[in-house]
Amino acid sequence: MTIEKGKDWGTVGTLAPGAPVVDSDAALAALFAPDGDGLRGPSQVGLTSGDLATTIGARANEHDLRNSARTLLPLDLATVEVDGNQLVMAASLVVRSRLWVGPVRAVMNAAHLGDWNVAPRGHPNDGRLDVIEANLKMGDWLKARKRLPAGIHVPHPDISIRRLKSVTWEVTSGQRVWIDRVFIGPARSVTVRVHRDATVVAI
Repeated sequence: MTIEKGKDWGTVGTLAPGAPVVDSDAALAALFAPDGDGLRGPSQVGLTSGDLATTIGARANEHDLRNSARTLLPLDLATVEVDGNQLVMAASLVVRSRLWVGPVRAVMNAAHLGDWNVAPRGHPNDGRLDVIEANLKMGDWLKARKRLPAGIHVPHPDISIRRLKSVTWEVTSGQRVWIDRVFIGPARSVTVRVHRDATVVAI
């Protein structure tokens, strides 16, 4: 069940026998496929590392996940349509130039993107995506980069964060798309839609 204010999130239990264990957001997303209005994939997954793992405090290795009681957390995922092609996103989508110059847009299911705490108020099981749009001058961008690891780059007048169930963007010339830190390439448009309680992760 999607997290609710004032209520505990997750349970304690054991990872189901045969459930996959993955070590990256891209590997997690690869286990799932769009299926009509939902997603098709395993009901439980062990997660050892990646941006979602950082966000939810996952630290166990595969041996521990399979041989001891673990925290089990319901998790949202998202579908991404890139020029009509259907993909799955676990943690993040970023639309930017190669050098991060000009407008930068991101859709976050995780709070973290590498060492950066991009969406400090984000939660991967609240039924929403953190939709971030920024257009900073070079000096402001350099200052923001220094603040990103601590998540103190916001509030900022040139950075907006909205919490949405879905978003559609037209991609401007010269920009590229990354999903879960994997380079996808140029595109004309992207649509991202959250899927609540898509799976349960053991950490």
